[in-house]
Amino acid sequence: MPQLSMEVLCLMITSFLIIMFYNNRKLDRQARTQIVYSRLLAISFICILLEAGVVSVMFYRDLVSEKFVIAVLALFFFFLLCDLFVIFTYTRYLINMDLPEMKKIGNWTNFFCGGLLLLTAIIPGYSLVYENDRYTFSKSINIVFILLVVYELSLAILFFIYRKYINSKRKRIILLAFFSQVCCIMFQVRHSHMFFPALGIVLVLLSFYMSIENEDVKLIDQLNAEKDRADKANAAKSDFIANVSHEIRTPINAVLGMDEMILRETKEESTRQYAYDIKSAAQTLHGIINEILDLSKMESGKMEIIPINYNMRSLLNDTINMIQFKADDKHLNFTVEADPLIPAGYVGDEIRIKQILTNILSNSVKYTEQGDVILRIDGKRDTNESYEILHFEVEDTGIGMKKEDIDNISQEYRRFEAEKNRNVEGTGLGMTITMQLLDMMNSKLQIESEYGKGTKVSFDLRQPIWDDNMLGDFKKEKETGIVEEYEYEKQFEAPLSKVLVVDDNAINRKVFRGLLKETKLIIDEAESGAVCINLVKKNKYDIVFMDHMMPDMDGIETFHNMQKLEGNMSKDAPVIMLTANAVGGAKELYLREGFDDFIAKPIVPEELEKMIKKYLDL
Repeated sequence: MPQLSMEVLCLMITSFLIIMFYNNRKLDRQARTQIVYSRLLAISFICILLEAGVVSVMFYRDLVSEKFVIAVLALFFFFLLCDLFVIFTYTRYLINMDLPEMKKIGNWTNFFCGGLLLLTAIIPGYSLVYENDRYTFSKSINIVFILLVVYELSLAILFFIYRKYINSKRKRIILLAFFSQVCCIMFQVRHSHMFFPALGIVLVLLSFYMSIENEDVKLIDQLNAEKDRADKANAAKSDFIANVSHEIRTPINAVLGMDEMILRETKEESTRQYAYDIKSAAQTLHGIINEILDLSKMESGKMEIIPINYNMRSLLNDTINMIQFKADDKHLNFTVEADPLIPAGYVGDEIRIKQILTNILSNSVKYTEQGDVILRIDGKRDTNESYEILHFEVEDTGIGMKKEDIDNISQEYRRFEAEKNRNVEGTGLGMTITMQLLDMMNSKLQIESEYGKGTKVSFDLRQPIWDDNMLGDFKKEKETGIVEEYEYEKQFEAPLSKVLVVDDNAINRKVFRGLLKETKLIIDEAESGAVCINLVKKNKYDIVFMDHMMPDMDGIETFHNMQKLEGNMSKDAPVIMLTANAVGGAKELYLREGFDDFIAKPIVPEELEKMIKKYLDL
């Protein structure tokens, strides 16, 4: 019985694997890989043992009853199918270990392959016929082999789809297991009178054992575990930033809102100066929070460059207005030198370019105690005439930097010579964000500095041109009367329009009402989601502004309850999320939930009026 000798050899190899597996004390018994592999070992051992029994029974078939032969074959076949299913489960698990979270193979594959194997188990029962005083199978048994081929093809397709993600070590292991099964099926078709599954099973067990014992694979498992922990820590950090951002932006909204009303309503010069100083300090604090949020967006990959048509004169005016008062406070000469021959209009992300320039200029002003800060802009046509390569340069007469400080300037939260410059405001994130934004725009920051004498920072941007008219003579004189020139102009009046603001913070509601006082809007207030529900039953509002983080019933839950509410008189009114939650992805979340728009706190009065004007169609 040479066939039986092969079965005995397979049993010996499997027994050796079982001993090796359970004696290895380094293995983590709770790990998913080990759990699935131990089940595979157990089922495979039983399967090979039954195959040895089948070989013996078939050899002595004339000495036993036909029903006993069929029973042994059925039992063997059942365990063989169980073994194939566990082999598939293990293969799927090995592939999943390397896949990104969003590409994980779902449970549908288990159902599909399980269904194929179930059919493989049922068909032999229908193919069984009794001829010449013994049981045998009709030709329909060949369907079983077809199903097994489809099963193997599904494994091959799965492997092919995700092959680029799979680690090279695991790739070889999966391929060896796959070809072992295929060869086993082919031999069985060619030599139907013999049994070859045991040999295929042993080859699969040996190949999968490498995924347990191979040090490189174990290291990958450890790295994946570390990655999972890091992802959880990063998610916790994002939640923390969202909460801190909300808690800080809410009082900043109150400070800036109340200050805006003081600037609008008082004519007394010293009071206006105090109010402007408060506004400047609050905006600085707001800028620090925005830097932290921007860094969080970049780390999560949610920061985007959004190109629009913009005017260079407008961009420079806005940038200068943000920097001029800081330079004036330190009695610095802030000048702008713009080439009058460059085009006036470009296509790019104006907001991010202003952010980059503001960060660089703010740094220059911070670290310059006397002398000059100069912003230079010039350009040259690209080989493609519809593009301009703009060159931005900021030069100062500040304290300069040492070479090692230049090399470390992109490190998060790092500020050079912290002891010497601890009176300088900021988080140390500005230049990190600037360099990452430039990288997203395919540019790079160039820094030249002499310690104690000053610094020159420059970068180039390749921008499409939309307005080819020349920029012209651009000069920005220092303004000494910024406070006196402040003047509020309402964008509209709508005395017949009704607005509802839902916010659990009374000061925020007061700020909202105060900022819109001149528009003559009718404004109702709701301090909770429940009060909002009652008000929309009784009143028809043109717009509803909804805070997110409220106790009992938050803004999203309130909004969904409004949508389902019978007798909601404001069902057609646009609902706008008004929240201090401005982390990356927040706006997309609210729009996905069904909100019509989103505005972040602290409220920018001009943006609020512009949004209301848009939805009232004024």
